[in-house]
Amino acid sequence: TSRTGHLLLSTCPSTWTMTSCMAWRSAGVITGSFKVTISRKPAVFTDGVKLLFYTWSHLVTTYHKGTTMSNLLITGANGKLGRHVTQLLLEAGKDHIIAASRDTSKITDLAAKGAETRTADFDDPASLAAAFRGVDRVLIISTDSLGTGQRLRQHLNAVKAAAEAGAEIVYTSMPKPEGSAVTFAPDHAGTEQAIIASGRPYTILRDAWYQENLLMTLPGAFASGTLYTSAGEGRLSHVSHADVARSAAAALSKPSTNQILTLTGPELLTTKQIAALASEVIGKPL
Repeated sequence: TSRTGHLLLSTCPSTWTMTSCMAWRSAGVITGSFKVTISRKPAVFTDGVKLLFYTWSHLVTTYHKGTTMSNLLITGANGKLGRHVTQLLLEAGKDHIIAASRDTSKITDLAAKGAETRTADFDDPASLAAAFRGVDRVLIISTDSLGTGQRLRQHLNAVKAAAEAGAEIVYTSMPKPEGSAVTFAPDHAGTEQAIIASGRPYTILRDAWYQENLLMTLPGAFASGTLYTSAGEGRLSHVSHADVARSAAAALSKPSTNQILTLTGPELLTTKQIAALASEVIGKPL
C-alpha cells in the first residue's frame, strides 16, 4: 500500500487481473507498489488515500486524501429531474456518481462528464439488482407509468432491489399521499410504506406540484379561454424542477436519517390567481 506520486482513481472491471495492472504500470499510469482489491466499493489505504474503481472507460489520475466518497445512484437519469440531479452531483465532485436508465445510450453525455452508467429497468428486477450492487445511496425517482398498478409494481421492484443491495433510499413522492383523492396517490403511499418497512435508512421527498406542469395545461386553457379546475378556492404552492433537483442532490449526498420532507414553492396561490398571473404574462384573458 505504499505509493509514489499519484495513485490511480479509475475503474476496475470484474475481470481485472494483476497482468492488467502491470500493463497499466508499464504505460506510466500507475506508480508505486500496491495491492488491488476486486470490489465496487472504495478501497481506503492506511494513509487515507482512496482508490475507487469506475467503469473501464473512465480514468482520473489523481487521489483523494482524508475524504470519504460514496457510490450514489440516480434512477431515471435520462429524465428532466434525474438528469438535473446527476449534473449537480457531478459538478460537486465529491462522490462516485452512477446514472441509471432503461437505455444507457441516451445518457452518454453524462458518462462523458464522469458518471458511470448502468442499465436499470423498473420492470426488470434482475436489471435493478445488478444496477444497485455496491451502491451506498439510491435516488428512486417515481416513474410516469399510469397504468393500473403498474407504477406501484415498478416502485416496489426498485425498493426491494435497493434494500437487498443494502443501500439507503431517497424517494420522490407527493404531499400527503395517504388518503388523497389524487388518482395516483396510492402509488406513492404504497411506495412510502414499502420503503419504511424495508428497514433501510430513508429520506422521502414529498414534492409539491411541479410548476412546469402549467406549461402543459395553460396552452390549452388559453386556446379555449378557460382554465378548468376542481380546486375551487384551494391553494397550491408550486415548486420548480430546479429546486426539487437541488433538494434531491443534497439528500443523496449525506446519510439518510429516516425523514419525510415536504418540498413546496414560496407562495400559496389559488387557480384564479395563477390564471391572473398567466394572463398578465401572455397578454390574453383567461
